[in-house]
Amino acid sequence: MSAIDDQTGGFPDRGPAVFAVTTATLVLASVFVASRMISRIGIVKNVSYDDYIIIVAWVFAFFLSFTINLGTTYGLGRHDENIVPDDRPSLRKCEYVFSVLYVSACSACPFFASYLVVCTYMLYLGGKWLRGARTYPYHRIRP
Repeated sequence: MSAIDDQTGGFPDRGPAVFAVTTATLVLASVFVASRMISRIGIVKNVSYDDYIIIVAWVFAFFLSFTINLGTTYGLGRHDENIVPDDRPSLRKCEYVFSVLYVSACSACPFFASYLVVCTYMLYLGGKWLRGARTYPYHRIRP
């Protein structure tokens, strides 16, 4: 299923589909994040640690989506032989920035996920033994 367009010279170009899906996903995520922030700040008037982490995740998603959308203007979604030679350096820069952001987001994800689980447990379930373990010096703990 390839999108062949007269503007591309008759070769397949999936760039518009990539652009549309990436933009739609970012808009949907932005609506949910904005709704949460409006409800937390405006209605509940209680902003907690997980709201800040959601903002950080949205910033990563925004810049990842931006680099993908910018890459589609330089030939992302086309076969390599169909990319204009003048656009190759710009496309490679977009791919590089995307790779750096993606690896950074994937590296931070396990840390944030485990941090959120522990903090959510402490917030909602009490976690008295966990609070004690948090303040207990590590050198006194015996295996």
